[in-house]
Amino acid sequence: SHYEPYNITWREDMIKVGKDIQKGNLKVAEAALVKLVERERFMRIDAHAVALALYEKMGESEKARKHRDFLEGLSSAVFVPGHGTSFDQPIEVLFVDEEYALIGAMGLEMKEQALSERGGHRFDVLTTHAKAGEPERQFYFNIDMPWNSLENNMKKVFERSKEQAGKK
Repeated sequence: SHYEPYNITWREDMIKVGKDIQKGNLKVAEAALVKLVERERFMRIDAHAVALALYEKMGESEKARKHRDFLEGLSSAVFVPGHGTSFDQPIEVLFVDEEYALIGAMGLEMKEQALSERGGHRFDVLTTHAKAGEPERQFYFNIDMPWNSLENNMKKVFERSKEQAGKK
């Protein structure tokens, strides 16, 4: 098995976990969340945030601490102070969802998203709405890892479809 930063079912899977938590089906949510975290090789910031909240709600302080440690470690690796303000100092992400997690955590709302390429690298440039007397802000994200993963997966799908078409 190999690491795939781009997973199109992630959002749907997390929505199901969230619904189970809302309904009070905490053990069901925990079982599904454990599988998701393992599937993603413990690399999803959003999964650790949900797990932290779930285990705090369940009174499982040791499990909550473990996910808090993962969350803090991943966050400090992704959200480096001073980064994200330019193409020269972007925030590097493993998953495009991390962009939205950061914007949401800052209490900002998305206005625009633009894909840009510079120096052989791909970037998402997110512009947020002005907030409480502050101007619009732009955040720069290097999306090389998720972009390359998506591109490689699409090539595999294309090659498989060509092979299957050749067998007919």
